[in-house]
Amino acid sequence: MLVIIFLFDYNRKSTMSEIKVRTASIADIRAIRELMLQLYDYYGISFNEKRFEWGIKKRLKDRLQREGILVAENITEVGKSFIVGLLIAEILVNPVGEGEARITAIVVNNQYRNKGVGHFLVENAIEHLEKMGAEVIKLDLEEEFIKMLPYFKNMGFRSRYRVLIYTPDQIKKEDN
Repeated sequence: MLVIIFLFDYNRKSTMSEIKVRTASIADIRAIRELMLQLYDYYGISFNEKRFEWGIKKRLKDRLQREGILVAENITEVGKSFIVGLLIAEILVNPVGEGEARITAIVVNNQYRNKGVGHFLVENAIEHLEKMGAEVIKLDLEEEFIKMLPYFKNMGFRSRYRVLIYTPDQIKKEDN
């Protein structure tokens, strides 16, 4: 289990909040669902319960796949905790035999954005994935977030190629 602690001041006041990054568990399902609802809302698309069940809930039940789901927890002064961020990654062996990881999603609670939580999740995911054998770590960056490219370059990522996506439904809509 990955447990790393990071202290920073959310409100720039004298009280410090404690953030802990750890591997997700099935007990986190409600909080993860809430974060995913925020993500879907951000994109303006309907939440798909069936996809959530298949994409997240089943992964949390699988010991190996669960290792690719990290959560950032805020620990309050009274010892209570709640999840404020989520990172989803996967690791596989690519065709040339390298351990290749891919960070596919970074979701931060609306109230905790621009406070370092996403950065902290990525830093800890890199360390975690390297320990799991990743020799290459890729990060999917959608076109609308291309403005984040310098941010990720500062973290050590570099742009190598673009991924083109084919969606049959989209082609049918464009033809009409």
